[in-house]
Amino acid sequence: MGERSCCSRTRQRNSRDGDASIIDQVCEHPLLLESVLSIIFGMVDSPAERRAMSEVCRQWHAMDRETRKHVYVAFVYSVSPATLTRRFPNLRSLKLKAKPRAYEFDLLPHNWGGHVHPWLENIGPAYPQLSALHLRRMEVRDQDLSAVATAYAASLETLKLDFCSGFSTTGLRAITGSCKCLKVLYVENSYVSDEGGQWLNELALHNRVLEVLDFQLAIGISKVNVEDVRTIIEKCPNLTSLKLVEGEDGLGDGLRKALASSTSLRELGIFLTAQEEDDQEEIDQSTSSTGQQTMRALLPRNLTSISGDIPVPLYTSVAAQLLKLDLMTTTSIEAEQHHALLRCCTRLQNLQVRTVIGDEGLAIVGECCKDLRKVRIEDHNDEGTSVSHTGLMALARGCSKLEKLAIYVADMSNQALAAVGSGCPDLRDFRLILTEANDLSSMTELPLDAGFDELMRGCHRLSRLCIYVRPGALSDHGLVRIGHRGANLKALLLGCCGDSDAGFLAIARGCKRLQRLEIRDCPFTDDGLLRGVGCMEDLKLMWIQGFRMDDYGKLDVLGGEKYRNVECTRRDPIQCLIYRSLAGPRLDCPEEVVSPQGNGMLRHNWLTPSGGLVVG
Repeated sequence: MGERSCCSRTRQRNSRDGDASIIDQVCEHPLLLESVLSIIFGMVDSPAERRAMSEVCRQWHAMDRETRKHVYVAFVYSVSPATLTRRFPNLRSLKLKAKPRAYEFDLLPHNWGGHVHPWLENIGPAYPQLSALHLRRMEVRDQDLSAVATAYAASLETLKLDFCSGFSTTGLRAITGSCKCLKVLYVENSYVSDEGGQWLNELALHNRVLEVLDFQLAIGISKVNVEDVRTIIEKCPNLTSLKLVEGEDGLGDGLRKALASSTSLRELGIFLTAQEEDDQEEIDQSTSSTGQQTMRALLPRNLTSISGDIPVPLYTSVAAQLLKLDLMTTTSIEAEQHHALLRCCTRLQNLQVRTVIGDEGLAIVGECCKDLRKVRIEDHNDEGTSVSHTGLMALARGCSKLEKLAIYVADMSNQALAAVGSGCPDLRDFRLILTEANDLSSMTELPLDAGFDELMRGCHRLSRLCIYVRPGALSDHGLVRIGHRGANLKALLLGCCGDSDAGFLAIARGCKRLQRLEIRDCPFTDDGLLRGVGCMEDLKLMWIQGFRMDDYGKLDVLGGEKYRNVECTRRDPIQCLIYRSLAGPRLDCPEEVVSPQGNGMLRHNWLTPSGGLVVG
């Protein structure tokens, strides 16, 4: 009955297009339709396409419910675990993200929230066959990892802990000791208490199917038994990615030989001790005709990605086959060595490097690395190093296949931004950060309005944009142009941009598809922000740093709207988080976070007249 009424509505919508006969014919064979739909839905993985298909009719909505295998919850407070398990009862893969991106910059209270255990209490019984779990920016305890190990000992193949905290190697041991079919263990940028290396020993003893082991950037892990790593390499024939944290004892001869003999490894991340670096230098200075093998010769023969401490210069044959090169944590090589290495990496698609590369290095990249898709250049306060509009222009003119570009610059010009627009038509993600040491008086050109206008004109596929500059570098006129051309933007960060509410309102009215918005230290008033939020119908999350509101009671109006939560953090500068939620106000707000819906109405006197924080 539901199928017939649903399809009749569909027939009415399509009758003017002449499709009524086709709809009627399909509806006469509901069993055939079910089987065909099952096959079609099984071939669609895109969440956006799935969502659109589920809105066609009730039958398609039900089919999406039964066949959906993976869900990504971009903000865990936007929906309750019970709602998720009711909507999608057959998930095999789940990704949860909790804290806003500000957490990565230490801008949130340590007890902000984002606990995983309420989710585990629901998904444990609901998804007994879960094979992949990815947690990002969440609070994870050892008890939580033990619960995961108990619930999914026979099914868990992938566990990723990204920017998580609250657990130790004891929790990891519960995972590696119980989950014998684990193929991917990823622990990067997480804070881990080191309580011994037994977790790695469990992998070495019991696992034979591991494909990815990555704990290179895990903060806290220091005790690594290289013999366990060597055993894993030798006993796991499908191991394709291995990234190790910096250890006290170095690699050792046994591990080096295991690396050299591996035929499966494609991605490698290693750190050398100071003694190993000295040994490498001594070997390099000796005659290679004596038959001595350098550390470079002990790299896996089929390597396509390398990170950590790079033993340079790499053999040309190794560099020429690299697809990804991560030099972010490499501190032992100078700019000239960067340049020599990059000249050999002609197949490179992903490059991550510090500003030590300089404008000359970016010119080399533009000349030699024509297949680049992703580039990230960060400022790690390397003395006397920087990149500017000159390097960006050379990069944009040489790398026409770029899809993602994040760059910290000391100087910028409209011409360089226009070069990105004309030279990188496939760009989907662009992030420009003006380094803090920059003095605007030394800028080549101000403002950058015309440059961003040309960038938006040429990069019409752009869906993510980050602009973190200084007051005066991007005016209201520039924001108006971004709003005019930003119809496809879904995520936007504005730092020190604009002059008044006019620029923000142009963004709000023009970027109709905007879902995530971050504002840092922009001169927008409370009225302008409230009016702008009302224009953005698709906005799911908005985070404001340096929040300036004359009447905090106005937040009660925002919080009173259906499915919208508002939270303010008692910090200097004040932060405000506005997000949509089907779950209502969250119940785990710490004292530093106040909400009109949750732990009490916001009042204008929660700040003293002098701006000091008060409790209550």
